[in-house]
Amino acid sequence: MSTPNDGLGLSWHNLNVWTKPFPSKHKAKAKDQPFQLIKKVSGITKSGALCAIMSPSGAGKTSLLAALNLRVKGHVEGEILLNGCRISRKVMSRISGYVPQQDFIIEELTVIEHMQFMAKLTMDRKTTWTELNETVTRVMENLGINHRRTVQISELSGGQRKRLALAVQLLTEPRILFCDEPTTGLDSYSATNVVQLLKQLASEGRIVVCAIHQPTSGVFEKFDTVTLLAHGGLLAYHGPVSNVLKHFANMGLECPPSYNSAEFLVSQLSTRSGGINEYERLEQVRVIAESYKLSLDYETLLTELDAIKSSDAASDATFQHINTIDKVLPSTEFVWLFWRSFIKVKRTYQQYVLRFFLYVLIMVMVSTPFGAIQIDQTGIQNLQGLLYATMAEIIFGSAYGVLFTFPEEIPVFLRDVGDRVYSPGTYYMAKLLVMLPRLMIETFFYTSIVFWVTELSGGFMASITFSLPVIASAATASAYGCFLSATFESINTASLLSVPVDFIGSTFGGLFIQLRSLPGYMSWIKYISMFYYTFEALSIHQWKSVSSIPCTKANDICLTTGEQVLQSYGLDKDNITLDFSGLIAMFAVFHILGFFALIKRSKDTATY
Repeated sequence: MSTPNDGLGLSWHNLNVWTKPFPSKHKAKAKDQPFQLIKKVSGITKSGALCAIMSPSGAGKTSLLAALNLRVKGHVEGEILLNGCRISRKVMSRISGYVPQQDFIIEELTVIEHMQFMAKLTMDRKTTWTELNETVTRVMENLGINHRRTVQISELSGGQRKRLALAVQLLTEPRILFCDEPTTGLDSYSATNVVQLLKQLASEGRIVVCAIHQPTSGVFEKFDTVTLLAHGGLLAYHGPVSNVLKHFANMGLECPPSYNSAEFLVSQLSTRSGGINEYERLEQVRVIAESYKLSLDYETLLTELDAIKSSDAASDATFQHINTIDKVLPSTEFVWLFWRSFIKVKRTYQQYVLRFFLYVLIMVMVSTPFGAIQIDQTGIQNLQGLLYATMAEIIFGSAYGVLFTFPEEIPVFLRDVGDRVYSPGTYYMAKLLVMLPRLMIETFFYTSIVFWVTELSGGFMASITFSLPVIASAATASAYGCFLSATFESINTASLLSVPVDFIGSTFGGLFIQLRSLPGYMSWIKYISMFYYTFEALSIHQWKSVSSIPCTKANDICLTTGEQVLQSYGLDKDNITLDFSGLIAMFAVFHILGFFALIKRSKDTATY
């Protein structure tokens, strides 16, 4: 058997792929049965070859690419061998690179910043900074993007973004490269350049496999081999591109001279073409697939595959030494993730400045109607209303601000974690430590505005005391927003849960209902409401030192001390420790739930 140094041969034998694993017998229902995407597909490609996987839309080309790269999350049967060896997902990820169809990137970074970030987290941790930069520069020069190194990614053209995605994968010098529709969204000139680049990479001794959708004739002819899939994931052809039209001609399917050959092949395998009803098209496609199974090309393929399977290789130990990389430490991951998040915040400061001034305006509008609050019988309701309005605005703003901004990076996170660039834990901690200081500083400014506009007593130290519960509630609300955005893929779905939960939490916050009047089976609800903890803490700080409140004859009910005010709202002056403990506990619980929800999504969501 050949060794890795002699070149690699990737082969797949009778591959079957389903959308998901089969359910257990006691849960086997018709609706739970997985759908088969690929049916008994075989093939082989070797170092130096540029291989295309083509099919009509929905016929399984991306699923086959995912299966070959051992990334598919569904159920797979059959064998995938490298030089005749079974290979694990861990080794495959180390010796291969994957370029997705959608280039999920933090667009606020420059090209060189993104390359340095990916290089630091994917290359060997023993690599010096000088060696790292030399590698980054060499790769960018080879791919023709070095002249754009200081440009933000958001300003790159489609072709340049594809080259950048390729450059990232080439940092670790993979022996196999998988590309999912690398020409999608590009004009013919850019598409030709990208495929020519892939051809050059293959000529350097790599295996390059691309799922591609109806390329132009000039682009299609640059590929060495092609795998054609028919509707239903059936194998319709696998072999040299130069022989494919001859194979179809032997079945009486002649490609017109002026016709795009790739478009002709895909149209013959589609069930929606030519004005013929779907049943007849399905039968024609089935005949095409069966005809290939009877051809000399298929017989030659089987002979080659049998020779590979008869080798004595039994494991992937042969490839353990290829691209052996010592991953960077979690502390290094954290530092670079924190740096990336900070750079993004720094370069999108306009939206944060706009949001800051908008909330300053809101806080002025919230506090102005209350004027200079007097501590009398009328002022009791005014002050309590002010406290509740202030904390409610901060809680809603903090929770929904995170809910609508955090999901922007979820696709990047899922892709990077799937590629083992960094761990979910370091990512989550970096995001949290970038977000919290800004949130706390902003909240202090907002509450200071309310404190001074309404002329609350106590001076500067009292303004800090006034701010602390609100800052704690803002941090808890942001944790709640992180939990929702990490758990649900759709913001609309998250809102279906958050709206009733927020309504219940605010109702049991202490302003709208006398908490001491609640029946026993409902009295516990306040303990899962951040509104209650914050409102009680604010009320205690404002009323605990008030020993005298004047009464007038016009008052039917007269509350003469701050303690009586607290009792009238069902609040307890000795609960300040409970309130802060409750907010801290909710902060921790929401972040723990959000973290594990993020891990679950990274495992459940297919990379493809």
